Amino acid sequence: MELISYIIWLTIAPLILAFLGLKVFNKRIWIIVGIETLIVLLLTFVGIIENNPTGNMQRQLSSYFGNITNDFYLKYLPFIIVTIIFIQFFKKTKHS
Repeated sequence: MELISYIIWLTIAPLILAFLGLKVFNKRIWIIVGIETLIVLLLTFVGIIENNPTGNMQRQLSSYFGNITNDFYLKYLPFIIVTIIFIQFFKKTKHS
């Protein structure tokens, strides 16, 4: 079940965000990137708190970003990259 949600997160969500974003916001990529950044920041903040709920902020940040297997590196960074790829793909196909 985790694999299915991961595949949806990395394919369906960026596809919808890129396609609808370009259609609704009429090629204003900064709005799409802003929405995506808010999503990633919120989820990263929740992950930092869940990772180390007690302790100071420096310890929370270092333990979260020091761990290469956390959600930021495995989900959120690829989400941003795949969305950018879809945006570029839709922009090129629309101009062709």
